[in-house]
Amino acid sequence: MAPTRPTSQLGFEITIICALTIKADAIDLLFDQCWDNEYSFSKAPSNPNAYTTSSIGRYNIVLAYIPGTGKANTAVITARYQTSYPNIKLALIVDTGTEIILGDIIISNSVI
Repeated sequence: MAPTRPTSQLGFEITIICALTIKADAIDLLFDQCWDNEYSFSKAPSNPNAYTTSSIGRYNIVLAYIPGTGKANTAVITARYQTSYPNIKLALIVDTGTEIILGDIIISNSVI
């Protein structure tokens, strides 16, 4: 099923958060459609984070880049992306360093 191009930031409900460029590059290869090539989604003026908006299957996804590893950087990017993409319901964190071990599963209904 082909994805529907979102008309605004409200059309994104999934984010993938990467700390390392090599991991983000690998995730980028999974995308079926890159919306950044066709349409620019503006972010909140106070948000310095970098994002790529794309889709996998029928899901529109925001790839967010953490400016470094660690809990503090992850918390900062999470708080900031919520100002630009308020409808995010699922966040997947991809290898932020030694604090999350491969195979760990984090389940939460809120981000603090």
